[in-house]
Amino acid sequence: MKVELLYKFFKGEASDEEIFLIKNWVEQSDENKNRFIMERKIYDVIQLNTSDENLLREYMDSQDDSKKLRYRIIPFLSNSKFKEVFKIAAVILITFFVSLSVFKQLNVTPNLLATQTITAPAGQRVNLTLPDGTSVWLNSKSTLQYPILFGTKVRDVYLEGQAYFDVAKNKVPFIVNTSNGTVKALGTEFDVLSDSKNEIFETMLFEGAVEVGLLTDSSQKIILEPNQKAVVINNILKSAFVEDKNPYEWRNGLICFREMGFKEIMSVLEKTYDIKIIVLNPNIEKRTHTGKFRVSHGVQYALNVLSQTMNFEYDFDYEKQIIYVR
Repeated sequence: MKVELLYKFFKGEASDEEIFLIKNWVEQSDENKNRFIMERKIYDVIQLNTSDENLLREYMDSQDDSKKLRYRIIPFLSNSKFKEVFKIAAVILITFFVSLSVFKQLNVTPNLLATQTITAPAGQRVNLTLPDGTSVWLNSKSTLQYPILFGTKVRDVYLEGQAYFDVAKNKVPFIVNTSNGTVKALGTEFDVLSDSKNEIFETMLFEGAVEVGLLTDSSQKIILEPNQKAVVINNILKSAFVEDKNPYEWRNGLICFREMGFKEIMSVLEKTYDIKIIVLNPNIEKRTHTGKFRVSHGVQYALNVLSQTMNFEYDFDYEKQIIYVR
């Protein structure tokens, strides 16, 4: 099977005849099935970590179907540019689970279904495009799970953490499933925050319309309008209009505060950089701050600026990754 045809399929550009050709090839042997999964992994690594179309083309051109798979992978891995791609990709968790058929929506015999799980590392964010064309920004320490191909009845994804969705317009409903509730859309832009540990579930709508519901009470559902936010307060789903959109600048690599309390600011820094901050001076917690920081500048840069405006000092225990504020 030519790698160009497989990648055409991964891009969603294969014809019905080509899809059935690939399907028959996959079902012929476990070796073909394993190669299909491996090629998909390589394709996603390249897509997640570079926008250079020539990089993908160079890899495909390096393949020779007359040689065994293990020999054909060597030129790709030995290329310095590809090594850099995999070096970057090492911080992104990509896992595949095999169960049913990727061709299920074509009403053919079930055989293979690949589900991809991606986790954004602490202090970083990941931008990816789902099989239906939906664009997703995944925030720091957040996890998204989705199928390689969506079905004809529903487009299901699973989120733990925070993500911004720009959903591709389609008659098939797009549903974000979380441990606390669901968000249903057809084609729209919205932000979802789901923190199962702290029982936080929020949805902010930017364009279009979404239906937000609770898992614990199916009778609680809200249809949001643009600039509305749905939150859970005392197990009750409520909505309100939002004027300050600074908290959603995270997808642009920014941490924004607007008259935010010191304790809440430290909580944001802890979550963003996966560190522990211990405040030894309780008087500082009463202070507030307004400002913006670029995530890539690091936690110490943010603390240095804050310490000058909010009058405090701090020590960083690098070994234990704990910051003491006094």
